This record gives sequence, C-alpha cells and structure tokens, in this order.
Amino acid sequence: MDPHRSRTDGIGRTAATAQGLLYLTTGLWPILAPRSFQRVTGPKTDVWLVKTMGALLAADGWHLLRERRAVHGLSRALVLGGADFTYGLRGRISRVYLVDGVVEAGFAALHAVALFQARAAKRKTGGTRAHRPDAFLREGNEWRAVPFGMPRPTGTTTSAFSAREVRADAGADRVDEASAESFPASDSPSFNP
Repeated sequence: MDPHRSRTDGIGRTAATAQGLLYLTTGLWPILAPRSFQRVTGPKTDVWLVKTMGALLAADGWHLLRERRAVHGLSRALVLGGADFTYGLRGRISRVYLVDGVVEAGFAALHAVALFQARAAKRKTGGTRAHRPDAFLREGNEWRAVPFGMPRPTGTTTSAFSAREVRADAGADRVDEASAESFPASDSPSFNP
C-alpha cells in the first residue's frame, strides 16, 4: 500500500466499495442500455448529456473502488443526494431519483461515521501517521525516504523545502539533489520509515 494515501478502514472502506460499485454500474447503464435506463428514470431530451453524466459517474465509481477514501465518498454522496432531493421533490426529475437520494444519504452517513472514527483514533494515538517524505537520503547505493519531522542521521541535515541532503564527509561538503536527475526511474527511492 502506498504510504502517501490514507485509505479508510472498516465501515468507510465497505461503504466506498459499495458506493463505487453502484456508481460504476449506474454510470455504465445509460451508456450501454439507454432505452432501459429511460424506461426506469423517465424520458430524456438530451441523451448525450445523460451518457456524459453516466461516464463521469462510472469514472467516479472506478476511482472510489481504487482509492476507498471516506472523504471522497462523502463529498460525492452529498452532491448526488442533494441533486436527487432538490430536483426530485420539485418534480423536475423522476421520483425514482428520491430512492437514490436515500441511498446517497446512507452513504454520506457511513462515510461521516468512518471519518469521525478515524479522527478519534488519530487523537487517541497522538496524531501519528505516515507522512509524505520531505527528503530522500542516500545511504551507500540506496535512497531512503525521510518523512517530515523524523530525526535525521547524525552528520546529515535535510531541508524540508528543497529535499536536499547536505552531508559533511571528511571535511568536504557535498549536496545531492533528491530529484529525477539524482536517480534513474528504474531505481527510484522507496519509503522505508
């Protein structure tokens, strides 16, 4: 797992998976079977717009399945649920969208609980988590990522802004840039806290 991503565990992960599957299938539905989609949701005048929104929803579903982040699931559920209730209650769209609004409200509630639990766990552990590295230090022929706030090896100072290693070896100062020029893509640094 990529340490730069904080995926949701437990209830949030389950909700994001279910939400991603729902978005993927309901997003592909108007693209693959527009007639059956319109039989359920009502006739549409701009089929191109329905298919475009379907493609966006399917892409969002794929993203949720891959990332499983509660904050993404919450924001999407609030936007889609808000539109379902706003326009469904006004009669601008089919009342079947109110059912989707209830489903979206459920997803929003699950993601809110997951975010609350994650926040409580963070407070309980003192807020420790894997951070994006602010520097890469070379040790021999290997690069090592150093997260922000972690102690640096003796004799080495690292700038959090430029990701440079400045090491005093036998009285000679040497600066190594932690950039694409410093190491080939095939030998990129790994995150080993």
